[in-house]
Amino acid sequence: MQKQLFLGAALGLAMFASTAFAEVNTAYLANELRSYPGWPLEVYCNATDVNVRTQPNTDCAVITMLQRGDKFYVSRVVDVVNSEYTWLLGTTEKGHVGFMASKYLDVTPQAASAAGRFNAALEADWIMDPEIFASGAYYPGPVEQNTDDTISYADKKLQVGPRLFYIDSSKNRVSEVKINNLHGMMAGYAVGQLLNTDSQIRLDGYLKMNGWEDDYMSRGRSDTHYMIGWLKYAYNTRGQKFLHKSFYVKLDSKEVISEIIYCEHDVN
Repeated sequence: MQKQLFLGAALGLAMFASTAFAEVNTAYLANELRSYPGWPLEVYCNATDVNVRTQPNTDCAVITMLQRGDKFYVSRVVDVVNSEYTWLLGTTEKGHVGFMASKYLDVTPQAASAAGRFNAALEADWIMDPEIFASGAYYPGPVEQNTDDTISYADKKLQVGPRLFYIDSSKNRVSEVKINNLHGMMAGYAVGQLLNTDSQIRLDGYLKMNGWEDDYMSRGRSDTHYMIGWLKYAYNTRGQKFLHKSFYVKLDSKEVISEIIYCEHDVN
């Protein structure tokens, strides 16, 4: 069941200093993550060439490095005895899962809002690189020709665990991810979960707070299923407005989620 997020006005005092960016208060963060385990918190790298590591220590392998301003979605605080750092477990924007030292991560006040927490949960769940995703927990299946009529712009597809990646070979990029197994989740919502009218209104509210718009064209209905969807726009380098992301939930006749689909569009 989707958790409700209640954030008091005192959060800013508990978590942030008076500067635009403030180092994460790890004690408060640990409490928040225990209270809302399905909701990571978005933080930012505050230095250059900061390591993301396989374990919470400086003697292990480096997975990747983040630069100043890069996002990191924290899911757990890890205290290590005799370590000079407090370590945070999380996910990078490219889907790498690893540990970072908290002193190199800052957070903005907006991150603690309901909209900020929902956005972190939404963005952290979408891993657009099948190889990175597979390296974490799954083995990828074979690359197959795409025969799905509803995904006409991708010529190939690849199943990795609960996610089905659609690939546009001409651009050599993944254009869409579909979650169609019971364990697939999106910001706390899962395939197989009831999404009744009240839950749909709540989900719509969170998306609207993050700049998403209704996709009225998606709301087709058959005897067995119907789709609800949202769109998010952005501006390319030429200042033109383009579709940037789309997000759909497919429901059966009993309002149970049967598919969750997320797509990133190339605005340039």
